[in-house]
Amino acid sequence: MATFALVHGSWHGAWCWERLEPELAARGHRAIAIDLPIEDPDAGLGRHADAAWAVSRLRPQSAAPRLEAWPLDALPDVDRTSIVCRDERVIAPAWSRTMSRDLLGVEPLELDGGHSPFLSRPAELADILVRLG
Repeated sequence: MATFALVHGSWHGAWCWERLEPELAARGHRAIAIDLPIEDPDAGLGRHADAAWAVSRLRPQSAAPRLEAWPLDALPDVDRTSIVCRDERVIAPAWSRTMSRDLLGVEPLELDGGHSPFLSRPAELADILVRLG
């Protein structure tokens, strides 16, 4: 059994993992989703079935993480994986592939769908995560 730490991106919260968590549990794994303090201005650093449900839950996002210099000299020496959604319209898939290779040093895994596979493709995303875990 693996434990997955689920950390949301901008404007989201722990709520965005509600469809992925039961998929991981059904595969015998545990998930811990946290809420980052993204609406705190001093805190540093698609398409899916229920778009109105997700949009109604988006939260304010501080600009501070995008304005600060990266505080580390290098990324921590840990295993890493990058998942690129082929139909992404928020972040260009070509850019994500390049950053996966150049910054993370990994060949990205590819998944059909757009920006939020945890909402639109939770079963497929769970399969990938379990395979990696």
